[in-house]
Amino acid sequence: GAPLPTPSRPLRRLRATRPQSSLDADDRQANVHRAFAVIRASSIEGRRVLLVDDVATTGATLAACRAVLLDAGAVEVGALALLRAESSAPQTSGPPADDHPSR
Repeated sequence: GAPLPTPSRPLRRLRATRPQSSLDADDRQANVHRAFAVIRASSIEGRRVLLVDDVATTGATLAACRAVLLDAGAVEVGALALLRAESSAPQTSGPPADDHPSR
């Protein structure tokens, strides 16, 4: 059978970001743009990764993390959020753009 997944923290935050809760969709995307990096690409290359988040509102943080993981060589990145929140900030755009539509 397939190997069991190993819980880990393959990402690190490169810079401080503002709290997402008070930002609209465009500002959320800009806030987390280039805010994360993979710690060791060798631990990601060729792997399937599942991101787990407590709350998803616009998906901007998950999308930013997904892009970094795909750039590091992950073959697939899925996401699981425990809660889906309605944003109290105005939505000024659609869902985050997929930086890797062919993957």
